[in-house]
Amino acid sequence: MNAIEKLNLSIPIIFVNPYFNVSFDLIASVYKLGAIGVIDHVTAGASRISPDGKTPYGIRCRISDPLIKTVNDMVRLAIVPIDDSEALADHEDGELSLAPFPVMVEVANIEDLRIAEKAGACGVIARGAECGGWASKTHGFVLLQQILQSSKLPVFLQGGVGPCTAAG
Repeated sequence: MNAIEKLNLSIPIIFVNPYFNVSFDLIASVYKLGAIGVIDHVTAGASRISPDGKTPYGIRCRISDPLIKTVNDMVRLAIVPIDDSEALADHEDGELSLAPFPVMVEVANIEDLRIAEKAGACGVIARGAECGGWASKTHGFVLLQQILQSSKLPVFLQGGVGPCTAAG
């Protein structure tokens, strides 16, 4: 069983809470549905969300953030943002696998994928061109296929629906 399977998601969805939402209620609701909600500590700095102490959740934080090494019984997943790939490349091989919970890495291309694999990521989030912010120049469905052909890591897709991919 890989680290992503250990998350025991009945719905394979990772929901990253919008930075402007400061309520934990949405993350708790996502968890009740069988997915996992993630508190974003990157987009707008440290989140002001206060977890409820009984609902498991994930965190999105920089590789340099102490949260990534902090043991917390409710944190089930960490996500390293796409713009941390240079910092991640400087870390020891397999270092992410030493974290107290599974760590996924956002990727935009095969080079980012290789950095994530070398660092010990348990999975990746492919950020297709449609998702906004730091993202790939490649459309999500194409990026997903490239990554699936190049790696055995579990892959989640962010983005993916755009004018070139919608059915007509």
